[in-house]
Amino acid sequence: MQNNSQKNSQAHASQAHASQAHGGIKPSPFAPPLTTKALQVPGIEARTAACGLRYSDRDDLLLLSFAKGSVCAALFTQSTAPAAPVIWSKQAIAKNPNARAMLINAGQANALSGSEGTRAMEISRDALAKISGISKNEVLLASTGVIGEPLNGEKIAYILPKMLAKKPCDWLTAARAITTTDSFPKVAAANTDINGTPIQIVGIAKGSGMIAPNMATMIACIATDAKINPKLLQQLLSESNEQAFNAISIDSDTSTNDTLLAVASGKQKHTPITSIDFHNNHLQKSHAQNFINSFYKVMQSLAKQIAMDGEGISKFITVRTKNAQNKEQARTIGLSILSSPLVKIALAYNDPNWGRIAMAIGKTKLHINWQKVTIAFGESGEHVVFANGEPTKMNTREETQLKKTVAKPRITILIDLQEGKAHPVDTWGCDLTHENLRINGDYRS
Repeated sequence: MQNNSQKNSQAHASQAHASQAHGGIKPSPFAPPLTTKALQVPGIEARTAACGLRYSDRDDLLLLSFAKGSVCAALFTQSTAPAAPVIWSKQAIAKNPNARAMLINAGQANALSGSEGTRAMEISRDALAKISGISKNEVLLASTGVIGEPLNGEKIAYILPKMLAKKPCDWLTAARAITTTDSFPKVAAANTDINGTPIQIVGIAKGSGMIAPNMATMIACIATDAKINPKLLQQLLSESNEQAFNAISIDSDTSTNDTLLAVASGKQKHTPITSIDFHNNHLQKSHAQNFINSFYKVMQSLAKQIAMDGEGISKFITVRTKNAQNKEQARTIGLSILSSPLVKIALAYNDPNWGRIAMAIGKTKLHINWQKVTIAFGESGEHVVFANGEPTKMNTREETQLKKTVAKPRITILIDLQEGKAHPVDTWGCDLTHENLRINGDYRS
């Protein structure tokens, strides 16, 4: 029997091997141990293939197939330069929430790729519809990779029959197929219930750079076998997203390709879900309470994994904003701090430069009463650096303890606005290192 150290060593070796397919990117120090559990969701199947669109010797194409009767909900980038697959999928799901398949490729974003890119998207879409015996309006598409390069639609169309002939794969394999500069595949799962009926929820995501979700290059899919109508699924997805993917920032850049899909196969029989509510972070009590909680936790886990895999990351940063007027104010302030290059660089070099944090709050142009604001470091805000309109005067021992806290790989910044009674809002991100520059400088080479 293997001991824990052997298992962790094998997991990290697997992660390192996976990262070699992406320009020799080092595994994130926060990469979780890879699960080998064959996660499955009744009514939803995943298959992968190596199409050679950009990468060699790895799968770069993922096909998700949904049982008849499945319902879908989605959120897409708010960028005014949306990719061809985003434009199509947004139209398709608005007309028909009962999609039957989603095709995702890695390596080429097929964004701003002109008529050639549109045609390539149509070729792969139509080929999948034909071979699957479904309407093209039941096919959703997503791409991630280099902007300005169209897909090779013929390559995808050629490999689709072989993909469909394969046995379904597990979700870890699916997650690995859609990575680009990710240093590890991102998977989260939950076993829950609705009125005692067992329910499965599994999510996968990719994302490491160009992350400042506004709805993240982010692609994510949450799958469940619960029975839920499309309007409620859309509400659940949207409200969960505000506290998950919309609560992270790596580099303040919103991708042209951001796509977040939720699909429910309805294979489980249970009392219908009638309402979804997230008021002040307290979920409305209902027979679906466990399911709603678990759905949110899966999404939040994936969002945190993306933040923990920021390109060249050495530190994982949490900003906790308390006593704001509302959660929107709190989230805006948290994301402004996490998106500031100067804040990120200071923390990378263990510098508790709280003045840069104050700058990042101020540039939001939100009304702030600086006589009330507290800025502190530490999980419980034990190192106060600014309060009551004044910098904190520290003795030598206090300064030493503060520097030790900021030198740790996980840093919490506490902002107490004392302007309202909103519940604390956490946002997540990472530091900015020389490795980030190398990864992005070599991205197209």
